[in-house]
Amino acid sequence: MSGRAETISEVLPGIFRIVVQLPILEVGSVNAYIIGDGTRALIVDPGMAHPTCYEIMERAIEDLGLDLERTDFFITHHHLDHFSSVPRFLSGTSHVYISRPEAEFIGRIASGEAEAETAVFLERMGFPEKKPMKVVAQFFSDAYSKRRPWPFHYVADGDVIEKGGYRFTCLVTPGHSMAHGCLYESSLGVLIVGDQITAGIQFLLDRTDPLADHFQSLTRLREMNVKLALPGHGSPFKDHRERIDSLRAHHQARLEAVYSALGKKEKDAYEITLALDGLLPDWDSFDMLPPHRKFIYARHTFAYLQHLTTRGRIDRENRHGRILFFR
Repeated sequence: MSGRAETISEVLPGIFRIVVQLPILEVGSVNAYIIGDGTRALIVDPGMAHPTCYEIMERAIEDLGLDLERTDFFITHHHLDHFSSVPRFLSGTSHVYISRPEAEFIGRIASGEAEAETAVFLERMGFPEKKPMKVVAQFFSDAYSKRRPWPFHYVADGDVIEKGGYRFTCLVTPGHSMAHGCLYESSLGVLIVGDQITAGIQFLLDRTDPLADHFQSLTRLREMNVKLALPGHGSPFKDHRERIDSLRAHHQARLEAVYSALGKKEKDAYEITLALDGLLPDWDSFDMLPPHRKFIYARHTFAYLQHLTTRGRIDRENRHGRILFFR
């Protein structure tokens, strides 16, 4: 029971938060949520395909008396810290609720298409390492291809999932990923928000202006009457509007920093990220970071550059597969 006390908390009647420790130091942990009333349960984002994560979730499932034959899953987005442990817990009767674009991206990872897209993306950003699996191997777990066909049940914006006496509306909120999903219980003002109210903008070549998508989704969520937000990482919070305002301010400040770093000479996204060193939230300098961290930051920079381009503040040119930005 001490393990339960450390990892399980009941945030609302019949809604349990499971803190799943991750083998990713810069992330720390992910929140899984279990919703159930003794009939059919729903697990939101069960975590990562890793022995430590398995152990924590298995203990929680046992402590809460879940029957996996009567358990479904809701996946906010395809990232491995939220999705990749699903094959461990699937039963023959489980449904996996997920937006279609997120499910299709899982298929692209399993088929190798995402790796090929990553190679093109690295070239376009001016990234020095051209072999994608040296950069993103830790993002593309073998778990993505362990179960095919997946028992996906595609959810669209406005669909309703009823579990544990709650009536959740599915929200498709592009931003953090191409079709990130949230669950909103309007009668109680409860929002299972995943990673949508975070600074990360994760994409490859799937969107022209992912930051605009993010801003639009944040505006939508801000207008909702949210009394309790249940995030993918960190503690539940009640100040979702203040957090969204702070996040928008962060993005606006970073947009101006990227614009300033561009200067008078054309640069690619990697060169501009180098020029941002000191503004990035890492103790180490940018050139000392491992490739996957450099990739994350360069990808964010590319998103800001795309946004500045679509707003007409800068221009871009494709030169030998490498995209150069200039004022």
